[in-house]
Amino acid sequence: MLIIFQILLYLATCLNDPINDPINDPINDPHHTSIIYGDSDQGYYYVNLFIGENKQRQSLILDTASSITTFPCGDCKSCGEHKDPYYEYTLPQKNNLVKCDQVIGQKKCDKCLNNKCSFQISYAEGSRLAGYFMRDLVLMGDEFEELSQQQDQIVQLEQILSVIGCTTLETNLFFTQKANGIMGLSPKTNSELSFPNYIDDLYEKEKGSSFQYMFTICIGRKDGYMTIGEYNFNRHPKDSQYYSVKYNEETDVYKINVKNIKIDNIVIADHDLINQGQGAFIDSGSTLAYGSPKLSDKLTQQFKCQHENCPEEQYLEGLKCYQFKDSKNGNFSIFASYFPTYSFELDRNFTFDWKPINYLTLSMNTTDIYCFPLAVIPGAPRMILGQVWMRNWDIGFNKQTKEIMFVENNCSNQKVIHEFTEEDIIRAEQQSIKTNNGRRVYKDLNLKEKNNLFVESIYVVFMILLIICIYYFFSYLLEIRKKYGKYNTIQGISSQE
Repeated sequence: MLIIFQILLYLATCLNDPINDPINDPINDPHHTSIIYGDSDQGYYYVNLFIGENKQRQSLILDTASSITTFPCGDCKSCGEHKDPYYEYTLPQKNNLVKCDQVIGQKKCDKCLNNKCSFQISYAEGSRLAGYFMRDLVLMGDEFEELSQQQDQIVQLEQILSVIGCTTLETNLFFTQKANGIMGLSPKTNSELSFPNYIDDLYEKEKGSSFQYMFTICIGRKDGYMTIGEYNFNRHPKDSQYYSVKYNEETDVYKINVKNIKIDNIVIADHDLINQGQGAFIDSGSTLAYGSPKLSDKLTQQFKCQHENCPEEQYLEGLKCYQFKDSKNGNFSIFASYFPTYSFELDRNFTFDWKPINYLTLSMNTTDIYCFPLAVIPGAPRMILGQVWMRNWDIGFNKQTKEIMFVENNCSNQKVIHEFTEEDIIRAEQQSIKTNNGRRVYKDLNLKEKNNLFVESIYVVFMILLIICIYYFFSYLLEIRKKYGKYNTIQGISSQE
Protein backbone atom coordinates (compact mmCIF):
# COMPACT_ATOMS: atom_id res chain seq x y z
CA MET A 1 0.00 0.00 0.00
CA LEU A 2 2.86 2.34 0.87
CA ILE A 3 4.55 1.63 -2.47
CA ILE A 4 1.32 2.45 -4.36
CA PHE A 5 1.00 5.72 -2.43
CA GLN A 6 4.61 6.69 -3.27
CA ILE A 7 4.04 5.96 -6.96
CA LEU A 8 0.89 8.12 -6.96
CA LEU A 9 2.77 10.90 -5.16
CA TYR A 10 5.58 10.77 -7.72
CA LEU A 11 3.11 10.91 -10.62
CA ALA A 12 1.37 13.88 -9.03
CA THR A 13 4.71 15.67 -8.72
CA CYS A 14 5.51 15.04 -12.38
CA LEU A 15 2.09 16.23 -13.55
CA ASN A 16 2.64 19.51 -11.73
CA ASP A 17 6.09 19.96 -13.24
CA PRO A 18 6.01 21.90 -16.53
CA ILE A 19 9.64 21.02 -17.22
CA ASN A 20 9.45 17.24 -16.99
CA ASP A 21 5.85 16.63 -17.99
CA PRO A 22 5.30 16.29 -21.77
CA ILE A 23 1.58 15.84 -21.11
CA ASN A 24 1.40 19.30 -19.52
CA ASP A 25 -0.33 21.75 -21.85
CA PRO A 26 2.32 24.36 -22.71
CA ILE A 27 -0.06 26.19 -25.06
CA ASN A 28 -2.45 27.35 -22.34
CA ASP A 29 0.19 27.70 -19.65
CA PRO A 30 0.62 31.36 -18.56
CA HIS A 31 4.37 30.82 -18.27
CA HIS A 32 7.07 28.78 -19.95
CA THR A 33 9.58 27.12 -17.63
CA SER A 34 12.95 25.76 -18.67
CA ILE A 35 15.91 24.20 -16.90
CA ILE A 36 19.02 26.29 -16.22
CA TYR A 37 22.24 24.28 -16.18
CA GLY A 38 25.60 25.17 -14.70
CA ASP A 39 27.24 26.58 -11.60
CA SER A 40 29.68 29.31 -10.68
CA ASP A 41 32.54 26.78 -10.74
CA GLN A 42 32.41 26.59 -14.53
CA GLY A 43 31.71 30.31 -14.62
CA TYR A 44 28.30 30.49 -16.25
CA TYR A 45 24.71 29.25 -16.37
CA TYR A 46 22.99 28.27 -19.61
CA VAL A 47 19.69 27.15 -21.12
CA ASN A 48 18.92 25.09 -24.19
CA LEU A 49 17.25 26.59 -27.23
CA PHE A 50 16.03 24.35 -30.06
CA ILE A 51 16.55 25.85 -33.49
CA GLY A 52 14.96 25.01 -36.85
CA GLU A 53 12.37 22.51 -37.95
CA ASN A 54 14.41 19.59 -36.63
CA LYS A 55 14.99 21.18 -33.19
CA GLN A 56 18.78 21.47 -33.18
CA ARG A 57 19.82 22.04 -29.57
CA GLN A 58 22.07 24.99 -28.76
CA SER A 59 23.37 25.62 -25.21
CA LEU A 60 23.39 29.37 -24.53
CA ILE A 61 24.77 31.38 -21.60
CA LEU A 62 22.19 33.63 -19.94
CA ASP A 63 23.49 37.19 -20.11
CA THR A 64 21.33 40.08 -18.94
CA ALA A 65 24.04 42.56 -19.98
CA SER A 66 24.12 41.47 -23.65
CA SER A 67 21.53 42.05 -26.35
CA ILE A 68 22.44 39.41 -28.91
CA THR A 69 21.60 35.69 -29.16
CA THR A 70 24.26 33.92 -31.18
CA PHE A 71 26.03 30.58 -31.62
CA PRO A 72 28.30 28.93 -34.22
CA CYS A 73 26.79 27.90 -37.53
CA GLY A 74 28.07 25.20 -39.86
CA ASP A 75 30.15 27.64 -41.92
CA CYS A 76 32.22 28.87 -38.94
CA LYS A 77 35.94 28.34 -39.47
CA SER A 78 37.13 30.09 -36.30
CA CYS A 79 34.94 28.59 -33.57
CA GLY A 80 35.82 26.26 -30.72
CA GLU A 81 34.62 22.78 -29.80
CA HIS A 82 31.39 23.08 -27.82
CA LYS A 83 28.76 20.99 -26.10
CA ASP A 84 26.40 20.77 -29.08
CA PRO A 85 27.11 20.47 -32.83
CA TYR A 86 27.20 23.65 -34.88
CA TYR A 87 23.82 24.78 -36.13
CA GLU A 88 22.96 23.83 -39.72
CA TYR A 89 20.34 25.72 -41.72
CA THR A 90 17.02 23.96 -42.10
CA LEU A 91 15.70 26.35 -44.73
CA PRO A 92 17.52 27.70 -47.78
CA GLN A 93 20.03 30.24 -46.54
CA LYS A 94 18.81 33.03 -48.81
CA ASN A 95 15.35 32.80 -47.20
CA ASN A 96 16.79 33.02 -43.69
CA LEU A 97 19.35 35.79 -43.98
CA VAL A 98 18.54 39.20 -42.52
CA LYS A 99 18.97 41.55 -45.46
CA CYS A 100 20.93 44.76 -45.48
CA ASP A 101 18.70 47.68 -44.35
CA GLN A 102 15.95 45.23 -43.32
CA VAL A 103 13.83 46.36 -40.36
CA ILE A 104 12.72 43.77 -37.78
CA GLY A 105 10.83 45.03 -34.76
CA GLN A 106 12.31 48.42 -33.92
CA LYS A 107 15.79 47.62 -35.22
CA LYS A 108 17.15 48.31 -38.69
CA CYS A 109 20.20 46.48 -39.97
CA ASP A 110 22.93 49.09 -40.04
CA LYS A 111 26.04 47.04 -40.78
CA CYS A 112 26.63 44.73 -43.74
CA LEU A 113 29.49 42.53 -44.82
CA ASN A 114 29.40 40.36 -47.96
CA ASN A 115 25.71 41.26 -48.37
CA LYS A 116 24.91 39.89 -44.90
CA CYS A 117 23.64 41.88 -41.92
CA SER A 118 26.65 41.47 -39.64
CA PHE A 119 27.75 42.07 -36.06
CA GLN A 120 30.94 42.29 -34.03
CA ILE A 121 31.02 42.44 -30.21
CA SER A 122 33.89 42.86 -27.77
CA TYR A 123 33.70 42.04 -24.06
CA ALA A 124 35.50 43.45 -21.02
CA GLU A 125 37.85 40.50 -20.51
CA GLY A 126 39.01 40.59 -24.14
CA SER A 127 36.74 38.04 -25.83
CA ARG A 128 35.24 38.86 -29.20
CA LEU A 129 32.37 37.52 -31.31
CA ALA A 130 31.60 38.24 -34.97
CA GLY A 131 29.10 36.89 -37.46
CA TYR A 132 25.87 37.63 -39.27
CA PHE A 133 22.14 37.63 -38.53
CA MET A 134 19.49 35.28 -39.84
CA ARG A 135 16.01 34.10 -38.87
CA ASP A 136 14.81 30.60 -38.07
CA LEU A 137 12.32 28.78 -35.87
CA VAL A 138 13.20 28.93 -32.16
CA LEU A 139 11.82 26.89 -29.27
CA MET A 140 12.66 27.00 -25.57
CA GLY A 141 11.82 24.30 -23.04
CA ASP A 142 13.57 20.98 -22.54
CA GLU A 143 10.29 19.09 -22.44
CA PHE A 144 9.83 19.65 -26.19
CA GLU A 145 13.00 17.70 -27.00
CA GLU A 146 11.35 14.53 -25.71
CA LEU A 147 8.08 14.85 -27.63
CA SER A 148 7.41 12.11 -30.16
CA GLN A 149 6.76 12.70 -33.86
CA GLN A 150 3.04 12.29 -33.18
CA GLN A 151 3.22 15.42 -31.04
CA ASP A 152 4.91 17.58 -33.66
CA GLN A 153 1.80 19.74 -33.83
CA ILE A 154 2.53 21.03 -30.32
CA VAL A 155 6.09 21.86 -31.35
CA GLN A 156 4.91 23.69 -34.48
CA LEU A 157 2.51 25.79 -32.45
CA GLU A 158 5.26 26.73 -30.00
CA GLN A 159 8.06 27.47 -32.48
CA ILE A 160 8.60 31.14 -33.25
CA LEU A 161 10.44 32.73 -36.16
CA SER A 162 13.13 34.79 -34.44
CA VAL A 163 16.41 36.57 -35.17
CA ILE A 164 19.55 34.65 -34.25
CA GLY A 165 23.23 35.31 -34.79
CA CYS A 166 25.44 32.93 -36.74
CA THR A 167 28.86 33.21 -35.13
CA THR A 168 31.79 32.98 -37.54
CA LEU A 169 34.54 34.12 -35.15
CA GLU A 170 35.14 33.34 -31.46
CA THR A 171 38.12 34.39 -29.38
CA ASN A 172 39.41 33.72 -25.86
CA LEU A 173 36.79 32.39 -23.42
CA PHE A 174 34.05 32.09 -26.03
CA PHE A 175 36.34 29.81 -28.02
CA THR A 176 37.17 27.53 -25.07
CA GLN A 177 33.84 27.41 -23.19
CA LYS A 178 31.66 24.32 -23.45
CA ALA A 179 28.39 26.21 -24.00
CA ASN A 180 27.74 26.98 -27.68
CA GLY A 181 26.86 30.63 -27.42
CA ILE A 182 25.08 33.40 -25.60
CA MET A 183 21.45 34.41 -25.05
CA GLY A 184 21.24 38.18 -24.77
CA LEU A 185 18.55 39.33 -22.33
CA SER A 186 19.33 43.04 -21.94
CA PRO A 187 16.54 45.63 -21.61
CA LYS A 188 17.47 47.00 -25.06
CA THR A 189 16.44 44.02 -27.18
CA ASN A 190 13.72 44.99 -29.69
CA SER A 191 14.92 48.58 -29.71
CA GLU A 192 16.83 50.82 -32.08
CA LEU A 193 19.97 49.22 -30.67
CA SER A 194 19.13 45.54 -31.10
CA PHE A 195 16.84 43.08 -32.87
CA PRO A 196 14.02 41.35 -30.92
CA ASN A 197 15.03 38.17 -29.10
CA TYR A 198 12.99 35.04 -28.44
CA ILE A 199 11.26 36.56 -25.38
CA ASP A 200 10.21 39.65 -27.35
CA ASP A 201 8.79 37.49 -30.14
CA LEU A 202 7.01 35.16 -27.70
CA TYR A 203 5.35 38.14 -25.99
CA GLU A 204 4.23 39.49 -29.37
CA LYS A 205 2.69 36.12 -30.19
CA GLU A 206 0.91 35.82 -26.81
CA LYS A 207 -0.45 39.39 -26.67
CA GLY A 208 -3.99 39.55 -25.34
CA SER A 209 -3.52 36.60 -22.99
CA SER A 210 -2.30 36.63 -19.38
CA PHE A 211 1.25 36.29 -20.69
CA GLN A 212 3.42 39.14 -19.38
CA TYR A 213 6.40 40.81 -21.01
CA MET A 214 8.88 39.38 -18.52
CA PHE A 215 11.29 36.57 -17.73
CA THR A 216 12.69 35.30 -14.44
CA ILE A 217 16.06 33.74 -13.58
CA CYS A 218 16.42 31.52 -10.51
CA ILE A 219 19.97 30.15 -10.11
CA GLY A 220 21.44 28.22 -7.22
CA ARG A 221 24.87 26.92 -6.41
CA LYS A 222 24.04 24.30 -9.02
CA ASP A 223 21.47 24.58 -11.85
CA GLY A 224 18.14 26.36 -11.54
CA TYR A 225 15.21 27.34 -13.75
CA MET A 226 13.98 30.15 -15.95
CA THR A 227 10.40 31.20 -16.66
CA ILE A 228 8.95 33.40 -19.36
CA GLY A 229 5.55 35.12 -19.09
CA GLU A 230 5.22 35.41 -15.32
CA TYR A 231 6.54 33.86 -12.12
CA ASN A 232 6.10 30.12 -11.75
CA PHE A 233 4.42 30.50 -8.36
CA ASN A 234 4.22 26.72 -7.87
CA ARG A 235 7.96 26.73 -7.22
CA HIS A 236 7.83 29.29 -4.39
CA PRO A 237 7.11 28.60 -0.72
CA LYS A 238 3.54 29.47 0.27
CA ASP A 239 4.63 32.27 2.60
CA SER A 240 6.90 33.96 0.03
CA GLN A 241 7.31 37.73 0.08
CA TYR A 242 7.48 39.54 -3.27
CA TYR A 243 9.31 42.82 -3.85
CA SER A 244 9.95 45.06 -6.84
CA VAL A 245 12.15 48.03 -7.71
CA LYS A 246 12.40 50.13 -10.85
CA TYR A 247 15.36 49.78 -13.17
CA ASN A 248 16.79 52.68 -15.18
CA GLU A 249 15.24 52.26 -18.63
CA GLU A 250 17.65 54.77 -20.21
CA THR A 251 20.61 52.39 -19.93
CA ASP A 252 21.32 49.18 -21.85
CA VAL A 253 21.69 47.19 -18.60
CA TYR A 254 19.40 46.49 -15.63
CA LYS A 255 20.67 49.34 -13.49
CA ILE A 256 19.13 49.64 -10.01
CA ASN A 257 19.48 52.20 -7.23
CA VAL A 258 21.36 50.84 -4.19
CA LYS A 259 20.88 53.26 -1.31
CA ASN A 260 23.51 51.68 0.91
CA ILE A 261 24.98 48.38 2.07
CA LYS A 262 24.75 47.44 5.75
CA ILE A 263 26.02 44.76 8.11
CA ASP A 264 24.14 44.38 11.39
CA ASN A 265 22.29 47.61 10.55
CA ILE A 266 25.54 49.59 10.27
CA VAL A 267 26.24 51.30 6.93
CA ILE A 268 29.52 50.08 5.44
CA ALA A 269 29.06 51.63 1.95
CA ASP A 270 26.95 54.67 1.17
CA HIS A 271 24.92 55.63 -1.88
CA ASP A 272 27.58 57.82 -3.52
CA LEU A 273 30.29 55.19 -3.28
CA ILE A 274 28.09 52.41 -4.67
CA ASN A 275 26.49 54.37 -7.51
CA GLN A 276 29.47 56.32 -8.80
CA GLY A 277 30.27 56.08 -12.49
CA GLN A 278 27.93 53.70 -14.31
CA GLY A 279 26.17 52.68 -11.09
CA ALA A 280 25.07 49.20 -9.98
CA PHE A 281 23.47 46.71 -12.36
CA ILE A 282 22.52 43.03 -12.46
CA ASP A 283 24.56 40.90 -14.86
CA SER A 284 23.83 37.17 -15.05
CA GLY A 285 26.79 36.74 -17.42
CA SER A 286 29.36 37.80 -14.81
CA THR A 287 30.74 35.07 -12.60
CA LEU A 288 31.59 37.25 -9.62
CA ALA A 289 30.50 40.59 -8.20
CA TYR A 290 32.66 43.63 -8.93
CA GLY A 291 33.18 47.11 -7.56
CA SER A 292 35.52 50.07 -7.66
CA PRO A 293 38.79 49.66 -5.69
CA LYS A 294 37.48 51.67 -2.74
CA LEU A 295 34.10 49.89 -2.64
CA SER A 296 35.66 46.44 -3.00
CA ASP A 297 38.14 47.20 -0.24
CA LYS A 298 35.41 48.34 2.17
CA LEU A 299 33.22 45.31 1.58
CA THR A 300 36.11 42.83 1.65
CA GLN A 301 37.39 44.25 4.95
CA GLN A 302 34.05 43.32 6.53
CA PHE A 303 34.34 39.73 5.35
CA LYS A 304 35.61 38.28 8.62
CA CYS A 305 35.19 34.89 10.21
CA GLN A 306 33.70 35.38 13.68
CA HIS A 307 33.93 32.15 15.65
CA GLU A 308 36.38 30.33 17.90
CA ASN A 309 36.85 27.66 15.20
CA CYS A 310 37.73 30.14 12.47
CA PRO A 311 40.50 29.03 10.09
CA GLU A 312 43.24 31.44 9.07
CA GLU A 313 42.35 33.92 6.35
CA GLN A 314 44.23 33.72 3.06
CA TYR A 315 44.18 35.35 -0.37
CA LEU A 316 43.76 33.38 -3.59
CA GLU A 317 43.32 34.93 -7.05
CA GLY A 318 43.01 38.28 -5.33
CA LEU A 319 40.03 37.16 -3.19
CA LYS A 320 39.86 36.85 0.60
CA CYS A 321 39.26 33.21 1.58
CA TYR A 322 38.93 30.70 4.43
CA GLN A 323 39.32 26.92 4.42
CA PHE A 324 36.31 24.79 5.33
CA LYS A 325 36.95 21.49 7.16
CA ASP A 326 34.19 19.10 8.23
CA SER A 327 36.17 17.91 11.22
CA LYS A 328 36.64 21.42 12.58
CA ASN A 329 33.70 23.46 11.30
CA GLY A 330 30.88 20.93 11.19
CA ASN A 331 28.67 21.09 8.10
CA PHE A 332 28.77 23.89 5.54
CA SER A 333 25.72 25.68 6.93
CA ILE A 334 27.47 26.03 10.30
CA PHE A 335 30.64 27.23 8.59
CA ALA A 336 28.64 29.83 6.62
CA SER A 337 27.12 31.18 9.83
CA TYR A 338 30.58 32.43 10.86
CA PHE A 339 30.40 35.18 8.22
CA PRO A 340 28.33 38.38 7.83
CA THR A 341 25.20 39.02 5.79
CA TYR A 342 25.45 42.04 3.49
CA SER A 343 22.12 43.90 3.39
CA PHE A 344 21.54 45.93 0.21
CA GLU A 345 19.00 48.71 0.84
CA LEU A 346 17.07 49.22 -2.41
CA ASP A 347 14.10 51.40 -3.33
CA ARG A 348 10.58 50.84 -1.98
CA ASN A 349 11.93 49.83 1.44
CA PHE A 350 13.23 46.53 0.11
CA THR A 351 16.31 44.97 1.70
CA PHE A 352 18.14 42.36 -0.38
CA ASP A 353 20.06 40.10 2.01
CA TRP A 354 23.24 38.68 0.47
CA LYS A 355 23.79 35.73 2.77
CA PRO A 356 27.05 33.81 3.23
CA ILE A 357 25.28 30.51 2.51
CA ASN A 358 24.81 31.94 -1.01
CA TYR A 359 27.85 34.13 -1.65
CA LEU A 360 30.67 31.89 -0.37
CA THR A 361 32.42 30.68 -3.52
CA LEU A 362 35.03 27.98 -4.02
CA SER A 363 38.44 29.27 -5.00
CA MET A 364 39.79 28.02 -8.31
CA ASN A 365 41.64 24.71 -8.21
CA THR A 366 40.50 23.93 -4.65
CA THR A 367 37.79 21.78 -3.13
CA ASP A 368 37.54 23.27 0.35
CA ILE A 369 38.62 26.94 0.31
CA TYR A 370 35.75 29.44 0.11
CA CYS A 371 36.14 33.10 -0.78
CA PHE A 372 34.26 36.38 -0.71
CA PRO A 373 33.49 36.74 -4.44
CA LEU A 374 33.93 40.49 -4.88
CA ALA A 375 36.74 41.67 -7.14
CA VAL A 376 37.99 45.03 -8.37
CA ILE A 377 36.54 46.12 -11.70
CA PRO A 378 38.97 47.68 -14.19
CA GLY A 379 38.07 50.78 -16.15
CA ALA A 380 35.14 53.07 -15.36
CA PRO A 381 33.75 52.77 -11.80
CA ARG A 382 30.61 50.65 -11.48
CA MET A 383 29.22 47.79 -9.43
CA ILE A 384 28.38 44.56 -11.22
CA LEU A 385 26.00 42.26 -9.37
CA GLY A 386 26.85 38.93 -10.96
CA GLN A 387 25.71 35.34 -10.55
CA VAL A 388 26.99 35.01 -7.00
CA TRP A 389 24.72 37.92 -6.01
CA MET A 390 21.69 36.34 -7.70
CA ARG A 391 21.92 32.90 -6.07
CA ASN A 392 18.71 31.53 -4.55
CA TRP A 393 16.60 34.53 -5.47
CA ASP A 394 14.03 34.15 -8.24
CA ILE A 395 14.64 37.48 -9.99
CA GLY A 396 12.06 38.73 -12.48
CA PHE A 397 12.85 41.19 -15.26
CA ASN A 398 9.62 42.90 -16.35
CA LYS A 399 10.24 44.84 -19.57
CA GLN A 400 6.69 46.15 -19.62
CA THR A 401 6.66 47.83 -16.19
CA LYS A 402 10.46 48.45 -16.19
CA GLU A 403 10.79 46.65 -12.86
CA ILE A 404 13.04 44.06 -11.26
CA MET A 405 11.16 41.67 -8.98
CA PHE A 406 12.59 39.55 -6.19
CA VAL A 407 11.44 36.51 -4.23
CA GLU A 408 13.77 34.41 -2.10
CA ASN A 409 13.70 30.80 -3.19
CA ASN A 410 15.66 27.53 -3.30
CA CYS A 411 16.82 27.45 -6.90
CA SER A 412 19.30 24.55 -6.70
CA ASN A 413 17.13 21.71 -7.93
CA GLN A 414 18.01 18.71 -10.05
CA LYS A 415 15.92 19.38 -13.15
CA VAL A 416 13.79 21.43 -10.74
CA ILE A 417 12.01 18.32 -9.50
CA HIS A 418 13.52 17.20 -6.19
CA GLU A 419 14.94 19.28 -3.37
CA PHE A 420 18.63 19.38 -2.53
CA THR A 421 19.81 20.24 0.93
CA GLU A 422 22.56 22.85 1.08
CA GLU A 423 24.99 20.12 2.10
CA ASP A 424 24.11 18.11 -1.03
CA ILE A 425 24.93 21.15 -3.14
CA ILE A 426 28.28 21.70 -1.46
CA ARG A 427 29.27 18.06 -1.96
CA ALA A 428 28.23 18.24 -5.62
CA GLU A 429 30.17 21.48 -6.01
CA GLN A 430 33.35 19.98 -4.57
CA GLN A 431 32.96 16.83 -6.65
CA SER A 432 32.60 18.98 -9.77
CA ILE A 433 36.00 20.54 -9.09
CA LYS A 434 37.60 17.09 -8.61
CA THR A 435 35.98 15.72 -11.77
CA ASN A 436 37.26 18.64 -13.84
CA ASN A 437 40.76 18.45 -12.31
CA GLY A 438 40.25 21.73 -10.52
CA ARG A 439 39.66 23.69 -13.71
CA ARG A 440 37.31 26.61 -13.42
CA VAL A 441 36.74 29.41 -15.92
CA TYR A 442 35.63 32.91 -14.99
CA LYS A 443 33.71 34.18 -17.99
CA ASP A 444 33.95 37.86 -17.33
CA LEU A 445 37.42 38.82 -16.07
CA ASN A 446 40.86 37.24 -15.85
CA LEU A 447 41.56 37.41 -12.12
CA LYS A 448 45.10 35.99 -12.17
CA GLU A 449 47.48 38.31 -10.39
CA LYS A 450 50.59 39.62 -12.11
CA ASN A 451 52.74 37.71 -9.62
CA ASN A 452 51.03 34.48 -10.63
CA LEU A 453 51.69 35.23 -14.29
CA PHE A 454 55.36 35.93 -13.50
CA VAL A 455 55.68 32.65 -11.59
CA GLU A 456 54.01 30.78 -14.45
CA SER A 457 56.42 32.39 -16.94
CA ILE A 458 59.44 31.34 -14.83
CA TYR A 459 58.00 27.82 -14.63
CA VAL A 460 57.65 27.62 -18.43
CA VAL A 461 61.23 28.83 -18.97
CA PHE A 462 62.49 26.32 -16.37
CA MET A 463 60.66 23.44 -18.07
CA ILE A 464 62.11 24.39 -21.47
CA LEU A 465 65.64 24.48 -20.03
CA LEU A 466 65.06 21.15 -18.30
CA ILE A 467 63.92 19.52 -21.55
CA ILE A 468 67.03 20.86 -23.34
CA CYS A 469 69.30 19.49 -20.59
CA ILE A 470 67.64 16.08 -20.72
CA TYR A 471 68.04 16.02 -24.50
CA TYR A 472 71.78 16.73 -24.35
CA PHE A 473 72.25 14.26 -21.49
CA PHE A 474 70.70 11.39 -23.44
CA SER A 475 72.62 12.42 -26.57
CA TYR A 476 75.85 12.18 -24.57
CA LEU A 477 74.89 8.72 -23.25
CA LEU A 478 74.15 7.58 -26.78
CA GLU A 479 77.59 8.69 -27.98
CA ILE A 480 79.29 6.84 -25.07
CA ARG A 481 77.38 3.69 -25.89
CA LYS A 482 78.34 3.85 -29.54
CA LYS A 483 82.02 4.35 -28.68
CA TYR A 484 82.50 1.72 -25.97
CA GLY A 485 79.92 -0.71 -27.29
CA LYS A 486 81.95 -1.14 -30.49
CA TYR A 487 85.25 -1.71 -28.54
CA ASN A 488 83.69 -4.44 -26.38
CA THR A 489 82.39 -6.24 -29.47
CA ILE A 490 85.90 -6.36 -31.04
CA GLN A 491 87.46 -7.66 -27.83
CA GLY A 492 84.89 -10.44 -27.65
CA ILE A 493 85.62 -11.63 -31.18
CA SER A 494 89.41 -11.66 -30.54
CA SER A 495 89.05 -13.81 -27.44
CA GLN A 496 87.00 -16.39 -29.32
CA GLU A 497 89.69 -16.76 -31.93
